[in-house]
Formats: sequence, structure tokens, C-alpha cells
Amino acid sequence: MKNKILITFLILISFNVFANNDKELCKGNNFSEWNNCKGSTAKNGTAYVGNFKNGLYHGQGTFTFSD
Repeated sequence: MKNKILITFLILISFNVFANNDKELCKGNNFSEWNNCKGSTAKNGTAYVGNFKNGLYHGQGTFTFSD
């Protein structure tokens, strides 16, 4: 149940972040290789939607914890 809520929240937040950001979407599944783009990732009950630089969260974004 927590995963469904987390995924739904991730999708809703991603629409807002992507609509207000002019960076290109990150490509591929390995976020450690993403650079100067916007994307989303979720693992271990947490989620991040926002900008990435050199494989790290960078700048504007939203980090959500499962609790």
C-alpha cells in the first residue's frame, strides 16, 4: 500500500516539477549517470523528483520519505 501511495505521489509531483523546469528529461534507468537533466527515482520507500547533476540530486526537487 505504501508503494502505491508513494508512486502516485511521485507521478503527481513530477508533473509539477517538469512543467516548471526547462531542463531536458533524464534518459536511461541508471540515475547515477544522469547529468544536467530532470527526472525521478524511487527506492527503499523514498522518492525524489527533480534535477540531477553528475548523478546526484541537485537544485530544485522534492524528496519524499515513506513515513
